[in-house]
Parts: sequence; structure tokens; C-alpha cells
Amino acid sequence: MTRVLRILMALDGVDQQAIASEVGMDTGALSRAMNGQRRWQLSEIERLAQVFEVPASKFLEPADRLVLVRGGDDDPGGSSAPRPRRQGGPSTGWYSRVLAVAA
Repeated sequence: MTRVLRILMALDGVDQQAIASEVGMDTGALSRAMNGQRRWQLSEIERLAQVFEVPASKFLEPADRLVLVRGGDDDPGGSSAPRPRRQGGPSTGWYSRVLAVAA
């Protein structure tokens, strides 16, 4: 769970404070969950999935089976640079390609 979240945060170029704010969590609670000092609540996982526009199930897959798929429709040139945060609007599916599961 936490490894996938860290990957998404790095790709988006955001820190724990920004994610905590978007998810509606206290920064300390997010930090404790990411450090294994408290359990994730289902509602938190669902909100993280909404924020990062991925299925919630992606957070439960082993991070070592996730691969970066470059060059989606909305990723011209296949850049691996951090993506800007989207401000509302429909999902573009970019993270769905980022979080493809390796065979």
C-alpha cells in the first residue's frame, strides 16, 4: 500500500502534507499510516484512489509487480517528469497506464 502511494506521490511531485489535505486526513495520521504505525481505513484508500485517479485495488497490489508504462495519450514524449496535479475534470487514465501490472 505505502510503496504504491510513495510511487504515485513521487510521480506527481507532491508531499505528505499535500496528500493529507486532498484526502482529508491529518498529516500525522497519514505519516503514521505510511510508516506502518496505524492501519489504513478503507475510506482513506478509496479517497486516495480518487485523488490519484486509479482503482483502489492498485494500492493493494505488490509494488514490485507495478511497472511504469511511458507514452500514454496524455503523456506526449513519454516523459517521466512529475505530472502536474489535475484540478477536477474527468480522469485521463494516465495513472492506469503507469500502474500496469507486470506478468
